[in-house]
Amino acid sequence: MNAVKDDIQQKVYHIADTYGYGPQSRMCMEEAAELIQSINKYHRARCDGDPLKMATARLNMIEEIADTHNALADGVFDNWRK
Repeated sequence: MNAVKDDIQQKVYHIADTYGYGPQSRMCMEEAAELIQSINKYHRARCDGDPLKMATARLNMIEEIADTHNALADGVFDNWRK
């Protein structure tokens, strides 16, 4: 398990070194905005009571949570290395 964790950490360092803090921080803001939008759509779908809309919105929200997490991890590692 540590080998997998080390491999992921090295990939994150590579991303941070390649793209730099400025672009990564802007990417983080973009992903956070998309997460906010997906949460709003999920709440609207819940109010509508349409199970298909709710399921679709929930899946989109989960994807945006993952994207935001990855963008935050990239930015945090970049900041730590300076």
